[in-house]
Amino acid sequence: MTDEIRNQPRRVTIGGTSRQQLTFLNVHWGSKYSFSAPQESGDRWTATAKFGQHDQIQQDSATELLEEVRAHYQVNWPKSAKP
Repeated sequence: MTDEIRNQPRRVTIGGTSRQQLTFLNVHWGSKYSFSAPQESGDRWTATAKFGQHDQIQQDSATELLEEVRAHYQVNWPKSAKP
């Protein structure tokens, strides 16, 4: 297996209610991002980085937000802080 394939995150679809999806995001990424679910029709899922410039990411679904958070983390998390 090549490093490129090994280092690619696997695709995860987050199911369940909004509350369950929010719990999933917080359990897995809550130490590095804060999350909020849409409150009204037309609102989007939001993640705010707890590091760097506290970038805010928005997407239409929890699954799309997770993909963006993973990409953001890979590019922006300080290299010295990565295990």
